[in-house]
Amino acid sequence: MAMAQIELSDVTAVELVDSLPLVRRADPHNLSFFDGAFDFAFTAYLDDALFPWRVVEEMERTVRRGGFCVVAVDECGGDDVREIARLFLKSKLVDVANLQWMEEPTLLVTRFEYASMFHTVTDWYSAYVSSRVTGLPNRPHVVFVHGHCTTQLEETWTGLFSGIRYAKNFTKPVCFRHTILSPLGYEITLFNGLSGEIDCNGESPHSLWLDPDNTKTARLSKVVSLLKCLR
Repeated sequence: MAMAQIELSDVTAVELVDSLPLVRRADPHNLSFFDGAFDFAFTAYLDDALFPWRVVEEMERTVRRGGFCVVAVDECGGDDVREIARLFLKSKLVDVANLQWMEEPTLLVTRFEYASMFHTVTDWYSAYVSSRVTGLPNRPHVVFVHGHCTTQLEETWTGLFSGIRYAKNFTKPVCFRHTILSPLGYEITLFNGLSGEIDCNGESPHSLWLDPDNTKTARLSKVVSLLKCLR
């Protein structure tokens, strides 16, 4: 539902090994999808593919007529661009743009409402729990998709996370190596606790990953402790 709030739905990713939810184990050289299954296909690993032409062929096969295929590569010249474009036998080159790369894991926060204390606290909670449940080793960066005015509460964000940026301030297209969509406040246990009791029986991040359960809120006490330390 968090993706739906920013107008993303039916998103599927593929990886050679088992990975996070929404990621299907598959070989990009031989995608297990029907012809024309997607509106849009993206890859940032064409350079690493064993057979780049085959990856491109599968992208074109699984994208509907009128859809888009996007390839992100490291810095390259005009000859490299033309070489990549020649791999696309059924498509035409629409545009070439320089990208800004974000190498470090980044949390995308889709609501940033300082007008409401509830949404501010739930954003802190959701962002922190998202980083822990997904097993990030260090504090991630945060990008606010919908930016609002800043207040003294900004200090808490900078205390909890490595860096804070606003999507509206990016000056050119950005490619993220690793992004995590933080859930909205209405979708988490803190919101459910407004009208009922919160079950504080917890589980490990790995257990919640394999079997999601909204009643497992062991992270709640840790977030409260963190906020106390920042005072």
